[in-house]
Parts: sequence; structure tokens; C-alpha cells
Amino acid sequence: MMSGWVFLGGLSALITLLLGWPTVDHMPSNQQILPPYQFAETFDFNDTQRVESWLQTQKPSTTSDINRIWYAQYKMAQSYNETQPEKACKYWVMLARDPLFPLKDLSFLHAHSTCDPFSGEVHWLSDLESEVVSPWLEKSKMNIQLKNALIRQDDFDVMRFAYNKSKLALPTHQKVQLTRLALEKALLLHDQEMSSSLSARLYKLAPRFNPKPEPKQYLQVANDFRHSRRFESAIYYYNQVFQSKNNNIDVKAKALFGIAKTYKLMRDDDSYLQAMNRYVSYIESQWKRNKKSTWLTRLYHDSQIRHVRALWTKGELEQAQKILTQLERSLKNRFTLAKIYWLRGRMREEKGHFNTAIRWFEHALNQPDITKDFKEDLRWLLAWNLYIKTKRYSAIGVEPRAL
Repeated sequence: MMSGWVFLGGLSALITLLLGWPTVDHMPSNQQILPPYQFAETFDFNDTQRVESWLQTQKPSTTSDINRIWYAQYKMAQSYNETQPEKACKYWVMLARDPLFPLKDLSFLHAHSTCDPFSGEVHWLSDLESEVVSPWLEKSKMNIQLKNALIRQDDFDVMRFAYNKSKLALPTHQKVQLTRLALEKALLLHDQEMSSSLSARLYKLAPRFNPKPEPKQYLQVANDFRHSRRFESAIYYYNQVFQSKNNNIDVKAKALFGIAKTYKLMRDDDSYLQAMNRYVSYIESQWKRNKKSTWLTRLYHDSQIRHVRALWTKGELEQAQKILTQLERSLKNRFTLAKIYWLRGRMREEKGHFNTAIRWFEHALNQPDITKDFKEDLRWLLAWNLYIKTKRYSAIGVEPRAL
């Protein structure tokens, strides 16, 4: 019982914090929730009949009496909410209509959520849509509006509430579901303007739903199919992108890498490694035609690093090391070798050759054109191997006793 009072009192304080302005404190103080102001008897709120009998006998005359009644009514509403919503409705409406109850806004939403939209109890409340609630309750209000519109089978309200909710900060798959629901209702209502707007929104959120995408949209469509695990369709569109003569090297490279990532998600290791080989071979052939191109050199470097990591992950360590050796020769004095040395260090570290790993990490740190984040990663790896693996405390300027 004591924890219940503290909980409700905490909710009142939370309202004040969220709204930024003080509310009238109708909840019990710390002194009031301690004896002798607690309930004269201990209630099990699952024993609803006993609590209801107690409520019927109450004739509040003090603030403490009112607080106890509010608390009991709130707990009763919660107890009935799932099992007997018609009874819970009565308590939520009662609390929502009490202008002094600190959580009347929350109770108002509970009432609209719990009560049958066609019940007489709801008519005692103000209209949900026109009612202004606290900002922290706006999302809950929108959920209830959509739920009640679905119960009423009101296509127009479902359309607009689903559309409004889809604009909230939600995971993409939820935005897609809500937009599809709104579009379905717009089509039923023959609302051409809304249908066009919702179709455009849906195709932007999930290009795979576009029945006639333009060729320049194929890469987005393929990515969306991959994210939704429609692998065959993803590979089809990736191949369409690669085979198109209208796409540049960068777009075609993204398509080939997309195919490789698709096979990886499919857990088809052989096809994954074959696709990675196709990806790096294409970029290498383009780079050899124009080795002076900075962006092609970077693309070549990044593709080879990805290939090495793929081979290493799949246990092809010897092949991965051969590619690193060849890549170092190709890019020496052309491009930073930091990631090549970093990978060599990680491979040595995995084998337990920590001193060799340390040397490779030091070589990587001495390379030019390293990003700040990558430099921090290298420093952390170096410190980890110096301290944890080789116990070379002085190398990182730390006394063992200080640790």
C-alpha cells in the first residue's frame, strides 16, 4: 500500500517536471502517507468487492480523505481494465471528470480507450479530438483515436488518424503499415487527392510497393526488397541496375555490393564470396583504366578491404593475407595503408601474436590521412594490447598499482 501511494505521488511530480509549470498538489505529502494517515486496513486491490464496499462508505472531509479515494478509484480502474472494461470505464470517467484530480488528462485518455465508443459513459466526456491534452499524452491520444475509428469502422477517420500517426517518429515498418492503411481507406472513399499523396508517401517510405518504378529508382527498390528480406526480387533489381548502360561506375558498384549483401543475409556463403569477387573484380578493372582518379582509388581500396574482411570472416585467412599484400603494393605512395595494417594487426591479435599486432597498429597510426574516429580506434587497440595482453604498463604511462 505504501509503495502505491509513493507511485501516484511520483506521477504528480512527473507531470510538473514534463510540463515545466507547477501543478496544484492534491496528492499526499510524505508525512501524509506515513502512519497514522495510511488506510486503516490493508487492501488487496484484487479483492475488488471489498474495495468497492469501502468506497461506498466514504464521506471525505479532508484532503487526505480525498487522496485515499482517488487512489482507490485509480487502482480499481486499473484492476478492471483488462477483465471488466465496462467497470473500469466507470472509474476512468469519474476521475476524468474530477477537475481537481491531478491525472485527469491521463484518466480522460484511459476512459476513451477503455469505454465502448458507443456507450453512454463516453457522452459524459468531452470529444477526444477537440480536447487539448498535455504534450506528453499526444501520442497516446492519437493511438486511441485510431483504435476507436477502427472499432467504429469510420473509414474517413481511420484514413486521417493513420496518416497523422505515420508522421510520428516511428520505425519505418510501422510508418509503412500506417500509410498503407490510410491509402486503403482513401481508395475506398474515392479520395483522389489523398490517394495520390499517400501513394507518393508510401513509395518514398518503401519503394518496393511502387508497381512501376522508373529505372533510376531501381537501386532504391532493390535495397528495400533486401531490407524486407524479399531476396529474389532484390537480386533481380540489382542486376537490372548493373546491366543498365545509363548507370555510372559508382551506382553499378553499389548494385554488385548489394547482391553480395543479399547472399550474406541468405546465409549462402559460396554465393556471397562469389558475389564479393565479382564486385571487387569490376571495380579493379575500372581502377586500372584510370589509376590517377582519387575517388576510383578510394573505391578500389574500400572494395578490397571489404573483400578481405569477408574472406577472413569465412575462414579464408591465407587468401585474405595474399590480397592484403597485393593491395599494399598497388597502393603504396598512392593511398593511406592504415586499414591494411589495421587488418594485419587484428589477424595477428586473433592468433595470439600480440607483440606483432602492436607493431602493425603502430604502423597504422603513422600513416597519413587517418580520420579522427579511426585514429581513436587504433589507439584503443594499441593500449589494449600493451596493457591487457603484454602487461607493458610503462608504454602507456600507467603504474600497475594505480590500476
